[in-house]
Amino acid sequence: MRFDRCMTVGTDVEFYADALARDLGIKPSDLSSTEAILEHVRQKVLRFLDEVPCENLEGLLQLVANKVGTRFERVVTTGDLNRIKAKYVDRGELGFVQLDSLLEDDSFGVTIRLRHPRPGDLPFVSVIDCRGEKAYREYFTQWHEVGHLLILTRQQRLMFRRTHEARKHPEERLVDAIAGRIGFLAPMVRPHLSLPLTLQEIDDFHERCCPQASRDATIIGVINAVNQSLVYLQARPGLKKKHQRQKNFFPEPPQLRVRNIRTNQTAKDQNLIIYENMRVPERSIISRIHEGLLQAGNATENLDWWETSSGGSQQSRPVQVDARRRGNIVEAIIIGL
Repeated sequence: MRFDRCMTVGTDVEFYADALARDLGIKPSDLSSTEAILEHVRQKVLRFLDEVPCENLEGLLQLVANKVGTRFERVVTTGDLNRIKAKYVDRGELGFVQLDSLLEDDSFGVTIRLRHPRPGDLPFVSVIDCRGEKAYREYFTQWHEVGHLLILTRQQRLMFRRTHEARKHPEERLVDAIAGRIGFLAPMVRPHLSLPLTLQEIDDFHERCCPQASRDATIIGVINAVNQSLVYLQARPGLKKKHQRQKNFFPEPPQLRVRNIRTNQTAKDQNLIIYENMRVPERSIISRIHEGLLQAGNATENLDWWETSSGGSQQSRPVQVDARRRGNIVEAIIIGL
């Protein structure tokens, strides 16, 4: 299972964010430029909500899209693509002539500025490709397109803006971070959740509040929105990193290890940290589920059960673990108590 890359930023993104923050008129602060832009966008969206309150995430998406001046066109079939293309080309919008090629391969969405808007038209159209496997990213792609418009400056002239799976440009990765943060805006998420959080609670929230989002994006959005120290992880058998490339020599059998992992900021601030590829403690309920002793369950454990590769233990701290088998992996959330 692959996670949407909602919050991955790097040094090149920070360089880009430095320039963008200046263009947006964001005053210097103790925050990094990336965090300052994310906060700038969050405050903008909260102002939208003050003007037009809404109760759910879909309503928030439509509100923000309207405020930044775009409407969505969904492509579910190739027939939809041809219809949308013909509709706008017939109106003299030549930006749509190459719409089919703009949505090929790894392109999930494109935003086009209308050159000949009619009375009542919004200035932009965001075409979202929902064909085949792209459908599960529809919600995130919509927010990604809106994210570009939330940070559009006067210096920019947006003609084509494509949402790619291969996000190499720093702006694309920054906008991913915006989509992940605003698409699951904390004040819109928290009232729908009960604490302490469980995996079932996340699934129920997904079904009730944002079924159009992928489950992966929902997991990431929820753990970042809750005001609780929380780590989400998946576990499956694997080797130590130093042994992974040794094809013919295994000093030890594969052990249950952490794979995909997400840690929210509250957990980081409180030093509740579990690392990628860390061995899962044998006495943890995660291991018991992997061994087939349980299908799902929760337990109070201690963070110091988790040992680093050098043999050192984590700090002693009670944690609540909720885990279950999902296919060939065990997924779990670990909550600081």
